[in-house]
Amino acid sequence: MSNWRKKGKTGGRKNTSKMMEVEGKWKIIGVLFIQHTQNSELAKRLRGKLEILEKVGNIKLKIVERTGEKIVDLVHRSNAWSNLDCQRKDCLICESCVGEEMRGMCYKRNVIYETFCLTCEDKVEERNGVDIVNEENEEVESGGKRKRLEVTKEIGDRKEGNVKRDFKVKYVGESGRSGYERGNEHRNMFKRLDEGSHLLKHYLIYHQDIPKEEMRFGMRVRNVFKTSLERQVGEAVAIDYEMRLGKLS
Repeated sequence: MSNWRKKGKTGGRKNTSKMMEVEGKWKIIGVLFIQHTQNSELAKRLRGKLEILEKVGNIKLKIVERTGEKIVDLVHRSNAWSNLDCQRKDCLICESCVGEEMRGMCYKRNVIYETFCLTCEDKVEERNGVDIVNEENEEVESGGKRKRLEVTKEIGDRKEGNVKRDFKVKYVGESGRSGYERGNEHRNMFKRLDEGSHLLKHYLIYHQDIPKEEMRFGMRVRNVFKTSLERQVGEAVAIDYEMRLGKLS
């Protein structure tokens, strides 16, 4: 019994700091995964900061960059019908798509989305149409037919949806649910005149001269994420980017 007690005293838990040290070097106790950047710029900066922490706190972390997408993942499509319309009459995302814009994104969850005012876009197109007509008349009078045809072709491509549309006024948000569910929530909040509706605020500021039923809004998914942290960080980055461009409503 006494021998067992002596063994128990000597066989206690070792010092954790000595367990971390291997052959004079500190053992790696964790791995930090980061996004890949050009020339590994972010990884180099973090490694430089961690070298200081190793001297102060005796803690060593390994920096690992996430790999990019494989070519086979970009080319291969496991679902050949993923780009089809969902055929739901109340889907705000699919009904907003025109031309070759990607449909079927309304099923995706954990997304960053943006809503936009189609009524504002209609007014912009009307103003641009008047400017184009005036420009064409000037070109005809001056005999410059080539430039007039190029301008007409460019506007035709935009109407067909071959060029990705960029909206002047938009709202950026994030949701862990599908874009279809979130879109219907925004639409229902607008219909029942909810004070928290950004669509209602936009209507009251810019479109009080038209009936509420004539308002046209659209929605599309910007990005899809795997984790909620990535989604929320992505939303902050997207909002900051759009604010710099002056396009957030």
